[in-house]
Amino acid sequence: MIKKLTTVTGQLFIFICIGGLWYALASSLPEGIWRSSFTISLAFVFCAVFLWSLFHTLQRIYGGQGILWQELARSVFNVFLLLLAFALIYQKIGIVDTTHDGKPLNYNFWICCYYSVMTFTTTGYGDFEPQGIGRVLASIQALIGYLVLGLMASTSMSVVQWTAKGSGITRGADNI
Repeated sequence: MIKKLTTVTGQLFIFICIGGLWYALASSLPEGIWRSSFTISLAFVFCAVFLWSLFHTLQRIYGGQGILWQELARSVFNVFLLLLAFALIYQKIGIVDTTHDGKPLNYNFWICCYYSVMTFTTTGYGDFEPQGIGRVLASIQALIGYLVLGLMASTSMSVVQWTAKGSGITRGADNI
């Protein structure tokens, strides 16, 4: 059972199930302390599953297992899913639009995607800001962003070094 969960398909399945549960509970529970508690708790679980999946992918990359470009593509896809999940949650709870008078709440999906990317990369232009439990979620996402972007930068440098030495070209080719 554990072996099946550490496969790429198993990790993706768990990632999507936790994300779906997170979104469903944030959508269906009435406003209040229970909704906030479940949303924040599932955010931690979702991020833990994301990091677990990312660390397994990095373990395969550095261990010479798997095909290098596929592992890197999976990592990028997982980051995309993380950004999408946070954007959907921000859309449900709303973000404050500071570019308009009265600072109305914005529920536009594409603006929430933009806000999710700005939070993950810790750019933070200040044109949108979280409200209520969104502040906790934005903090979690920013901390995950620090960690993931650092890991991606160091892994990218390792891949460049492997490719320069010629070992990156055949890395994982024996597993085909």
